[in-house]
Amino acid sequence: MSKHYQISVVTPVHNVDLKFFANTIKSMQNQTFGFENIEWVIVVHNCSADYQKEITAMLDKYENVKLHILNNDNHTASSPRNYALNYVTGDYVGFLDGDDKYTPECIKVALSNSQAVNADICLFRREVELESVNSLIMNEKVLWDQTQERIIVNKDTWDDKKLFNGLWGVVTHKLYKREFLETNKLRYNEELTFTEDFELTIRAFNLAQTICLLPQLIGYVYFINGGSLIQSSTLPSEKLINYSKNFKYTMDLGLKCGINMNYTMHLFLNIIALFMMHSKPDRQTRETLQEMLAPYVKMLKPIEPSRLYSEQRRHELNTIPYTILDEEKDVDGNNLISYQQSPSVVNVKDLQSMALTNIIENGENSDYGQRYHFDSILTMEGWTSRLPLTNYDTYQPMINLSIRIDESGIFTDNEISAYALSYGHLGTSKRLPFTQKHLRSYVKEFKNLIKQDKVFMMLESMPYHSSELTLDRTYTNTLTGIILSEIQKQGITNVNDRLNIVNPVELLFPDEVLNADYVRLFFALRERDIEIIYAPNAWTVLSNLELMFENAERLCRDIEAGYISETENFPESLRYSLNKRILPDKKRANELCTIFKDNPAAVVRKLWPKLKKVICNCTGSYMIYADNLRTYLAGVELANSFIATEEALVGLAREDKFELALNAAFFEFMPLGTDKVLYAHQLEVGGIYHVIVSTLAGLYRYSMNLIIKVEAVTDKSIVFTNVCDRIYNDVTEEDVYKAVKNCGLDGEDFVLFQNDDDENYTLILEPVTDAGLKIGDADKIAADVSNSLGLKVSVMFNEPKTHILYRELLQYKRNILPDAVKPVHITYNPSAIKFFRKMTVK
Repeated sequence: MSKHYQISVVTPVHNVDLKFFANTIKSMQNQTFGFENIEWVIVVHNCSADYQKEITAMLDKYENVKLHILNNDNHTASSPRNYALNYVTGDYVGFLDGDDKYTPECIKVALSNSQAVNADICLFRREVELESVNSLIMNEKVLWDQTQERIIVNKDTWDDKKLFNGLWGVVTHKLYKREFLETNKLRYNEELTFTEDFELTIRAFNLAQTICLLPQLIGYVYFINGGSLIQSSTLPSEKLINYSKNFKYTMDLGLKCGINMNYTMHLFLNIIALFMMHSKPDRQTRETLQEMLAPYVKMLKPIEPSRLYSEQRRHELNTIPYTILDEEKDVDGNNLISYQQSPSVVNVKDLQSMALTNIIENGENSDYGQRYHFDSILTMEGWTSRLPLTNYDTYQPMINLSIRIDESGIFTDNEISAYALSYGHLGTSKRLPFTQKHLRSYVKEFKNLIKQDKVFMMLESMPYHSSELTLDRTYTNTLTGIILSEIQKQGITNVNDRLNIVNPVELLFPDEVLNADYVRLFFALRERDIEIIYAPNAWTVLSNLELMFENAERLCRDIEAGYISETENFPESLRYSLNKRILPDKKRANELCTIFKDNPAAVVRKLWPKLKKVICNCTGSYMIYADNLRTYLAGVELANSFIATEEALVGLAREDKFELALNAAFFEFMPLGTDKVLYAHQLEVGGIYHVIVSTLAGLYRYSMNLIIKVEAVTDKSIVFTNVCDRIYNDVTEEDVYKAVKNCGLDGEDFVLFQNDDDENYTLILEPVTDAGLKIGDADKIAADVSNSLGLKVSVMFNEPKTHILYRELLQYKRNILPDAVKPVHITYNPSAIKFFRKMTVK
C-alpha cells in the first residue's frame, strides 16, 4: 500500500551546479517534519545523460524521492513543474528550486498552519543567500503585521497595498493545497519565458477562498547567483521584446483579476527600462516597446514612502519606468508626481473606462470601497473580478443605516442628496440612493428632450413621508419627481435653467398624494400653445387622454366658467386656492367643444395646434399602450423618452431606439441564459443582454431588472431596443405582445405567469370592450401563442379595464403616484396572479 503524504515538494533541475543541489538535498533532510514524510518530486529537465546519472546516484536510495526525466523543447521551469504536478499525491504542494533551500522548521510550521485553517495558499518569508557581494538583492520586506504569527485573509479582508508588494508573485515561498490546484486546473503557462510564477500566483490568488500569511516564519532561502537573468544588464532586441510581452501578459492578467498591480508594474517596467538603458535597442525596437508598454506607464501611481524601500530605491521605481516613454518625471520628497495624461476619447471602451474611473474615485474611501479595495482596481476586468454581483438585498441594510441613523460614507464618498422610490413588480418598497453627480446625467438628458419648448407635464413630484419619527430627513421621491425637483431648484438659483412648463407649481409639487389628473387636464386644455407633452410612460398619456374624452363636456364647462368643479380625492383647500386665480375663458371653451365633436384620431392635433410631439417611454412594458395611444395622435409624433430607472440612466432617446448612456454609468452585460459577463465594446448586433450597472450613487455591479437588444454598434455608440424584463425561458414581454398581435388581436392588456403545479403557462388577455372574443377562441389563440413562444400556454380572458383596476388598487394600497406603479405583464407575484385569475370571464 502506497504511503499517504501530507506534503509534496516539486523541484525542477536544469544543469544546476551539483554542489548547490547538494545543499538543497541537505535542507530537505534537515526538515523537522521528517524527510521521510515528504514526497519529493524532482524533474531533471533537458540535461545530459551523464548529468542525469549523477542526480540519480545522489537520490536513488530515498523511497520518498520520485525522480523523473523530461526532455522537450521548452526551456523554462514551467514545463518540469507542470510535469511534476501530474505525479504529486500530497495534500499540500511546495515549490523548491534546485539551488535554493528550506529552513529546518519551514514545512512543519507552514503545513500545520495551512491545515489548521484549511488554507488554499500559505505564504511565509524568504531570506537571500548571495553568491557574491555584487549580486542584486531582491527586496524581501513586507507591510503585513509582523507582530502576529498567523494572519488569515480572503477577498473580503486582504489589504492589496500590504499583500501585493515585494516579490509576492514568486511561487517558492508558498504552499498550495493540491485539491485547490486540481479543482481549478492551475498549471504554469508554458508559453511564458519569464514571470510564469507571477502568472500562476495571480490566477491562484484570484480563485483562493482562504490565504494564510505567516509573517514570522522565515522558511525559504533564495540563492542569488550572478548568472541569472535578473542579474544581467543587457538583452538583445528580440529577447527584450519577448520579455516585455511576458510582462504585459502578466500585468494584464493581474489587472483583469482586480489585483493591485501598482508596485508590480513599477517593478516590471523598471526592469525593462534598465534593460533598454543598457542594451540601447535600435529605434524600431524602442518604438515597439513604447507602444506596448505606454498604457501601463500611464497607469502608474507613485509609490509612497514606507519601510519597503529606501529613498533611493523608491526614487528609482518612481522615475525610471518613465524613461520607456522618453519622459523624465520629478519627485519631491513625499509629493510624488505620477505621469498623467488625459486620454483622447475615441471609442466606447474609452468612454466606459472613464465612467468606471469616476465611479471608483467617487467610492474608494467609502466602507464598501475599502472592503473591495477600489484603489487597487485599474481595469474593467479587475472590477468584475473583484466585486460580487449585487441587488437591492445587498444594499437594503446599508441604506437602512443611512436613512434611519444618519450614517454616511457607507457605499459612496459623496453625500446622498435624495432617494428614489421604487416598488418593482413584487410591490416591495425600495429606496435607491442619488447623489448630485449621479443626478446630473438624468437632468441633462431631460433638458435635452424638452429644450425651451412650452411643455405640459403629465406627472408630479411626490415626496415620501415616513410614518416613523427617525432621523430620516433625506429627500425621497419618485424618479421623475427627483428630476423635476432638481430642475426647479436650478431654476430658482439661475434664471437660465428655468423651463417653460405650463403646470401650476402646486400640481407639480403637491404636499400629499392626490388625484390630480382631471385638474391637470383642465390647465392643459386652457393653454392652446403647448408644444410638448411629457409623461413618464405611454400608459400615463393614454389614461389621461381617455379621461379627457370621458370628461370633455365637464372640462369645457369648467374652462368657460373659470372654475374647477369638485373633484374626487382632490383637496378642497387646494382647489379653492387654484380657483382664486383662474379667469373664465368662453372663447377657448367653445373652441374645445367644437373640437371634441370631431373624430378622436384628429382631436389631439386640433386641441394643441403647435403640439410637436408627445414624449414618454414607449417600449418594453409600455409598448402595448404606445400602440393604442397612436390612434389618438394623428399628425403628432410619439417620441421615446430616455430609458431611466431608479438605479441608472441607461439609454438616451434616439427616435424609436436608444443609445447607451456611456457617460452616465458603467455597464456590464450578460447574454441571456449564461453567466458570462461582457462589456459595452464587446456587444454584438442582434444580441440580447441582461444589464448590470455601477453608478456614481454607490450601486456597484447591480443586477437590473432590464433586458436590451443591440441594434447597432459603432466606435462611439451602442444603439439598442427591446427594453423589458427577463422572464421565462428567455421570452420577453415584447415576444408575448408580438405573439398576441400575430393572432390578429388588438388587446388592451395581458398578463403571463407560470402555473404552480407544472411547467405550463397561463396567458390572460384583456381585450378591448367590443372585440367580440368568445371563450371558444381561447384554444386557437393558445395554440398560436404557444407555437410562437415555444412555451405551453393556455389562454383566458379578463374583464375589460382589469389592469386599470389593478393599478388603482395598488395606488390606494401604497398611497403612491401612478407612475410608481409598473404594468404587470409578466409576473411571479402570487397576489397579482390571484387577482387576475379572479377577474377572468367565466
